[in-house]
Amino acid sequence: MLIRAKNLVKNYEREGVSHRVVDQVNFTMDSGEFVIVKGSSGSGKTTLLNLLTGILKPSGGSVFFEGDDLKKMDDGKLSEIRNHRISYIPQNDTLLSNLNLWDNLRLPFFLGKGGDLKEGELNERLKVLLEEFGLSDRKCSYPRELSGGEIRRALIIRSLSLSPDLIIADEPTGSLDPLTTLTVMEKFRRIAKEGIAVLAVSHQPETFPFGDRLYEMKEGRLLPAKVFTNKK
Repeated sequence: MLIRAKNLVKNYEREGVSHRVVDQVNFTMDSGEFVIVKGSSGSGKTTLLNLLTGILKPSGGSVFFEGDDLKKMDDGKLSEIRNHRISYIPQNDTLLSNLNLWDNLRLPFFLGKGGDLKEGELNERLKVLLEEFGLSDRKCSYPRELSGGEIRRALIIRSLSLSPDLIIADEPTGSLDPLTTLTVMEKFRRIAKEGIAVLAVSHQPETFPFGDRLYEMKEGRLLPAKVFTNKK
């Protein structure tokens, strides 16, 4: 078992009133699975992803990564897992404005996320990914010179470049055109077949059949999954 959520709860206080954003979620994923979660805005999807990556600590329950409880880990161990094992694609733009696209894509490697990967191997991998996602001619551009869709593609490339065990993506195709959306989902499907687990939040029905399972999140609860047997 790669990752498991057990009775997961997250509460927030607003103006002195407690609100339950994630409510008794139980969930498992193994290597090579592609899982998609849908749900309306405010249903708790992003909070769930932040709990699964260890960015947020739960109010109740636990998240286990390969059997180890994230909430019992110190910051060093959590950072190691997020740096080498789990790659997170957030909704917001996390590219650094003072670096061009090429340097932004290489930055995680130099921050210690490369593991056993050699710099030359990283460069070759990035060149292939830039070609696949149509950004080869933008590698010297700065984030302010990129469109919203190009930034989304860049964040996806960065997540794929270091071959993590688990990719968690929050609306990875939200600002992409239909053709690029298809490219991204096919890429996620392929890497899942290669053994990397992929968990994506999406509101686009055309993306759902690419997953092995589709969950709906509603008022903080994760409803039973729909299982897809015929993959695109």
